[in-house]
Amino acid sequence: MAVRRGLAREARDPKSLASPRTENEVDAWGRLSIKQKSFVVRVLNWFHFRRPQIGKSWTREEVLTWEMLRALTILPRRVFLGPLLEEIGQRSPSLQILTQHLLAKLGSVEIDEYPSLKLPGALQNRRSDIGLRHPDGTRLWLEAKTFAVSLKDLHKQLADQQKAISLLCDKKASQVIALVPSVDRHLAWPSIRWAEVAKVLQEAQQRLDGTHSVAGDMDGYKLVARELCDRILTHPSRIGD
Repeated sequence: MAVRRGLAREARDPKSLASPRTENEVDAWGRLSIKQKSFVVRVLNWFHFRRPQIGKSWTREEVLTWEMLRALTILPRRVFLGPLLEEIGQRSPSLQILTQHLLAKLGSVEIDEYPSLKLPGALQNRRSDIGLRHPDGTRLWLEAKTFAVSLKDLHKQLADQQKAISLLCDKKASQVIALVPSVDRHLAWPSIRWAEVAKVLQEAQQRLDGTHSVAGDMDGYKLVARELCDRILTHPSRIGD
């Protein structure tokens, strides 16, 4: 989607979301303390202003993206983010260099929710989906799709994001990749499949099972990994095939 419709909408001009009926609520959200904007509250707020999206919400691209962001934030990096970067690095020599750099500084990598393309004017709300960023400027963006889109449209979207990310940091230290249900051989762009993310999550559960700790200590991590893996493998759009 050219205009990202996820959690990051809270950063846009509140008047653009508001009708006379909801304007006071949008203003109230804008004034809300950041300490009240927990992950679940932001998800609820997104649906509050997009009530038609509530039906079959589990099929929505945004919901799965939020779950992916949550897993990247919560799970130990050695069991999910690290192996995911290794998987991504296999896509091209340039990606391998970039991911190896991030792997060497894994503890300092920051997870960005819907990173902005920093475009001016009418394009100011354009965003990617998932951002991995190191304070030294290295950036990796994932543009997530849970449905089929035309190769032409997807390629243009990825190219626009690559141009934007290259302006934000050193061109050699930045890359945009597609996270898609299946990789079309005609898409001339580095891509990773949701099925490969599920494989990394399955291996993460095995690593957590093998962790030497007090019984039950890893159960919360295993639940996060299992739920996201199950969501991918059984998604109604068959993204895990």
